[in-house]
Amino acid sequence: MRKVFLVGRRSKEAEIVFREQGIQITGSIGLNGYDELIRVQNELQSNQEWEIALISAGIPATILAPRIAKTTQKVAIDFVHALDMILDGEEYKLSDLVKKWNDQFS
Repeated sequence: MRKVFLVGRRSKEAEIVFREQGIQITGSIGLNGYDELIRVQNELQSNQEWEIALISAGIPATILAPRIAKTTQKVAIDFVHALDMILDGEEYKLSDLVKKWNDQFS
């Protein structure tokens, strides 16, 4: 069984769902924007317990996934909004998430 590390705004919440499916979660860390990229990158580089990182963080994931794969020689997947989709099921609507995110800054 592969050891998975979850990255994203809802990673702690998703840990439960993944464990219920029998997936071994070695850790998780939130990622809410570009200003947190270095902190998350440092965590993934220093934590050697994981084999696959699932990074669900929109655009920051497209930056972080290749960096992590290159520096750790491990699998780092840009998991797009898949954590939201898994957690919300049929209730998932990207437009609602974007509006909620934008509202907190207006």
